[in-house]
Amino acid sequence: NKEDCRKKAMIDASVVEIANSLSSEYNALRPSLIPSLLNVLSSNKHNIYPQDIFEIAKVFRLKKDDVQEDYNLCIMLCNKQADFTRIKQILDVLSLELGINFSIRESSHSSLIHGRSAVIKAKGKNFGIIGELHPKVLEAYYLEMPVSLLEINLESLMEVVKDGT
Repeated sequence: NKEDCRKKAMIDASVVEIANSLSSEYNALRPSLIPSLLNVLSSNKHNIYPQDIFEIAKVFRLKKDDVQEDYNLCIMLCNKQADFTRIKQILDVLSLELGINFSIRESSHSSLIHGRSAVIKAKGKNFGIIGELHPKVLEAYYLEMPVSLLEINLESLMEVVKDGT
């Protein structure tokens, strides 16, 4: 919902609201997979760690006056060793397996720790984020373990794969 995106997950992207929503729980289309995966982690705090999860699903963004629909991949590591280095290792494996030279450029993202977040690039195009979750987001979801994540727009990634490296 809109509250999860903006206040709990601190995502400042434009949220596509649903007119005449039947429930406040489902009042918007998600611009990111981060809130839904955080809800999964929050609901499973009672289970043993590590809890390393992923999701591939549709996200929706406002582009001019139209709604753009894309598929994203989000991977979250939730354990005592979850940090930028660990999630970057997963990105490095993806790079190797896909034969794409990924680069990262330090960047700020509202839901990630400043100085431990970056934009993922290939062939000069931004197509994802990587980093460690901000303590305020962890607190909002009642998570006591560190969480690192990456989220990639698969539509943009496929364009890079088709073009080659």
